[in-house]
Amino acid sequence: MSIEKLARVRDEDLRGRATGPGARALLEAVTRETPRRSAGLVRRRFVGGLAVAVALATAAVLTPVVLPGEPARATSYANSAISLERRGDWWVGVVKDPYADVARFNEAFRALGVRMTLNLVPVSPSGVGEVFRISMAPPPGTNDGFFSESLADGGLELRFPVGFPGDGWVMIGRRARAGEQYQNAASADAEGEVLEGVKVDEVTVGDLRPELARRGVTAGFQLVVPQGDGHTLRALDPAQVGDGWWVWDAQVRSADSVTLLVTRDRLPGNPLYEGGKKRR
Repeated sequence: MSIEKLARVRDEDLRGRATGPGARALLEAVTRETPRRSAGLVRRRFVGGLAVAVALATAAVLTPVVLPGEPARATSYANSAISLERRGDWWVGVVKDPYADVARFNEAFRALGVRMTLNLVPVSPSGVGEVFRISMAPPPGTNDGFFSESLADGGLELRFPVGFPGDGWVMIGRRARAGEQYQNAASADAEGEVLEGVKVDEVTVGDLRPELARRGVTAGFQLVVPQGDGHTLRALDPAQVGDGWWVWDAQVRSADSVTLLVTRDRLPGNPLYEGGKKRR
């Protein structure tokens, strides 16, 4: 069917006839149809649909954010690095990726309105899960502080009380990657360490050298200087240290290096440990 046949008024009917039958027919058709109501409905539906679309788009990008002084809106939060939840009077966190960026850990605390900053540092095997530095106080009237332990899968579990005053900051040991220097000063003869089972106190440097070589461990040296009830340590050039120097302890530096704490002469007692070094 031709489109021309559908038209009720043709151009030739109107040409030169502003008030002819064709023009009057067109005027009547226009005035009979009142689109105001339908246009209003379309407009309102469009605005309403736009509002829903904006709301959905906004919801898709929002993450839980708690402003200072605003109560927490949730009791649990998780991302790829850590999960954190409230259990009674305790916050319990499980670090799933100890090597994640620090910001990912602290994201969980901020999302729940917890004023805590967590930092994980590389340590020797015996220091994994140990709290090395902390700046937080337990809630008034309690002695409950911060607890951490190493998990079998390499993660860490953290526990600290709800309602501690002020801002908290804590440094916890994680397993070191290959080549990373340890941030702790554990004894090298402790369980799991590079000189486990070797006597590293009240022996000479010469006594230790064969075992160090057998285990592929290099050694640096620090001089122990007794001072009243304590002591200080000073760095030594390895070339200064002879086989006859005395070792009072060995501290791990990495998976294949240690620091020997030494004096030139034998002392009447171990200057590092009152009553002598205890076996672990």
